[in-house]
Amino acid sequence: MQANKTTLPHSVLHKFKQSAIRRIRDKRISLSELARITGIKQSTLHRGLYEGRELTFSNALAISRALDIGLGSAAAGGMAPVIRSFDQLAALSDGRQPIWDEFIPLEPSLDDSVLAIDQALFRQRVFPRRSVVVVQTAPPWHGRAVFADRGALSLEDNGHAAFGCVVAIIFRKNT
Repeated sequence: MQANKTTLPHSVLHKFKQSAIRRIRDKRISLSELARITGIKQSTLHRGLYEGRELTFSNALAISRALDIGLGSAAAGGMAPVIRSFDQLAALSDGRQPIWDEFIPLEPSLDDSVLAIDQALFRQRVFPRRSVVVVQTAPPWHGRAVFADRGALSLEDNGHAAFGCVVAIIFRKNT
C-alpha cells in the first residue's frame, strides 16, 4: 500500500516557507546542516523552500522542529501521523521522533492524546483494509479497549494493561 503524501494548504505553505527561510538566515544554518538534522535530502529542502515545489506535511513538520518554528494552527491542528510499524510506536514511547510517511486529518473533537494506527497492526482483521484506527491513549477511555499483544495490537484482553481505546476509524481515499 502506497502512503498518501499530505501537503500543506498553499497559503500556510507560503507563510511557512518565508518563516523557515528567515530562520535559516537568522541562525546562519546551511542547508546541508538542516538536511543532516531533519533527515531530508538537501536537494529536497532546496526545492521545497526556495523553488516552487510543495513540501509534504511530514517534511514541513521536521523542518519546523529543527528550526523551532510553528506550522500554524491551520496546518498542524487536526492532523496526525499514521503509525505503520511497531518501530514508530517504540520510537514515540522512547521520546524519539520517527519519520512519518503519511498524515491523516482528524475530527476536530479529537486531541493530541490520540494515535492514528494502520489497521494492519491489529491482530484481528476486523477493520477494513484502507482504514486507520484512531486510538485515544489518555484516560478516561470510552470505547473498545486496545491491548499490546506480541508485536501486534489486539482488541482482546490478554492480561496486559490497556494501551488505549478505539475512538474513530478513518478511511483513506483511493490513490
